Amino acid sequence: AERKYKVKTIDLWDEVIHEKSYLMYRFYDSMVSKAPFMYNLSLHGLPAKLYKRVRLTSEYKYLDHFDQFINDNQPDKILSVFPECTEFASIYKEYYNKEIPLYTCITDVVDSDKWLHPNNDLYFIPHESMLSRLVKKGVPPEKIIVTGIPVRKKFFEKQNKIQLKRHLGFEEEDIIIMITGGSLGRLPDNGAFYKWLDKKRNVKTVVMTAQNKTIHKKLRALKLKNFSIYESKDNISDYMKAADLIISKGGGATLFESIVSMLPIIVYKPSLNQELENSRFIVTQGIGTVAKNSWDLKKKVNVMLLNDQHREARNNIKKLKQQIRIDNMVERIMDDGNS
Repeated sequence: AERKYKVKTIDLWDEVIHEKSYLMYRFYDSMVSKAPFMYNLSLHGLPAKLYKRVRLTSEYKYLDHFDQFINDNQPDKILSVFPECTEFASIYKEYYNKEIPLYTCITDVVDSDKWLHPNNDLYFIPHESMLSRLVKKGVPPEKIIVTGIPVRKKFFEKQNKIQLKRHLGFEEEDIIIMITGGSLGRLPDNGAFYKWLDKKRNVKTVVMTAQNKTIHKKLRALKLKNFSIYESKDNISDYMKAADLIISKGGGATLFESIVSMLPIIVYKPSLNQELENSRFIVTQGIGTVAKNSWDLKKKVNVMLLNDQHREARNNIKKLKQQIRIDNMVERIMDDGNS
């Protein structure tokens, strides 16, 4: 008989700390955009014992809220895509003596200890290069499956690039550059860079500013002729598949959206630890490069648009794309414990 599954997606902090989650996210956004060194310290710089003491003190207070949620929803399995969520669920399983299978999808190319917790049953990882690093940290190899980072199904749909360009209002000969990362104030803020890009022959630029009203207003005021500036787009996958190059902050989701879209990457001024790790992966795999400032960004744009460089990056991306097996994650979660 065919099994039926129901998936419920939740924001853990909305569920367990309720209205206080808004303040927590405001603090997080401010710290990431204005003081990334504090974020790196909070997640990676504290001594292990002090970190654990701070985390446990805050999390034990909310375990009863999470237990109520579990009792109300009766999940068969839990999939976490954030390190603190894995940590919280692991603590919950031990404290309440629960046997709910807990799976974790690591959403950056990192082996940070903050993802690793004793009551997690299986790790889905972005790339095979992480496997040996996690085994060295004590994770049994049978608890690790290489899948890639999940992206929306729309990204995997095959579309003709020339037809897609025309559908989006571009010409066949246009070179399309995408710039993303605006939600946390991480877009290039040098107006001269945008003016320089606006004058490049055959180049059309698409900027996604997300919730960053300041940069959106600033870019509009520049009156750039060859720019399309949006807060967001439902069909962002179409733009990425039509594009020739993306400039981003180096997050894991954007990285794998770019890989699936066959899109070479320039990471601009990575500062968070996971962005730095993702950037090393991008350079090591030969699918893009890193720019340290707006002057360096101009140089890297010119280099990445050269035919040989662009072709080589796309060939390397193609090899990586062939290794992405999100279906392995789905099948393992669905079948685990049901045979």
